[in-house]
Amino acid sequence: MRLSLSIIKVYAIRGALIWLGVRLMVSVMLLLRLLNPLSIGMGGAIGVVLLSVGVSVLDTYGHHERAWLANLGVQPLVLCCVFAMPALVGEFAIGAVRAGVR
Repeated sequence: MRLSLSIIKVYAIRGALIWLGVRLMVSVMLLLRLLNPLSIGMGGAIGVVLLSVGVSVLDTYGHHERAWLANLGVQPLVLCCVFAMPALVGEFAIGAVRAGVR
């Protein structure tokens, strides 16, 4: 079953906002330790993506939307992929900036 573009848009925007919050928290923690927030590397970027997807899924459960999404035929793995898209794009963009700064 194809996923509606409106559902993808809403959950991708939510995933992007949550990724921004997670990335901001990680950056602040690194700045407090006097480290460069762009220097987390590949493992840290994967961790940020996984953390933001996890928080996004928990946010969906917190809003009690899981049953509604299941009735629409949205699989949990598909929802995780929709949440991961903006985080992956953001981390790739930060990696490109980091590569250009060197």
